[in-house]
Amino acid sequence: SYDKHIYDLLYEYGEEQLDYYASYYGMDADTLASYYGYENAEAYNDESTKEQMRLAMLYSDLAKEIGITHTDEDVDAALIEYMDNNGISESYTLDEFKEINGEGWLYMYKNYEMNYEPVIEAMKERVVFVPDAKEETSAEETTAE
Repeated sequence: SYDKHIYDLLYEYGEEQLDYYASYYGMDADTLASYYGYENAEAYNDESTKEQMRLAMLYSDLAKEIGITHTDEDVDAALIEYMDNNGISESYTLDEFKEINGEGWLYMYKNYEMNYEPVIEAMKERVVFVPDAKEETSAEETTAE
C-alpha cells in the first residue's frame, strides 16, 4: 500500500521531468514514452511513480531496520552539502532550492538518496558468499546431456 499524496507528488514530479526531456528532444511526452515501450506518457508516469515509491519505501524501511533515521535538520544539512558540492548554494538559498525541486524530489532525496549508501553498506555485512558453489542446472539441461 502507499500514500496517495506521495504518489501524486511523485507523479507530478515525473510528469514534469518527462515533459522537460521530451521538449529537449523536440517531441511530446507521449512520443518519448513510446520510445521506452509505453503506450503513452500517462502509462510511463504511472509505472515510473510506482517504481520510485517502491524504492523509497524499501530503502526507508531498511534504514529504519538498521537504526538510521533522518530529522528535518539532517535533511537540511545534507541538502546544503549537496548544494555546496554542486555549486548551487551560490545561486539559491536552501528554501529556494527546496521550492524549485518540489516535494516529490525532496521525498525521494530523504527516503531514497539519503538512505542508499548506508543501507548498501549495512547489507554488505549480511551477504554471505559460498566459495566454490556449483552453478545449478535445470532438469532439462540435466536430462539433455
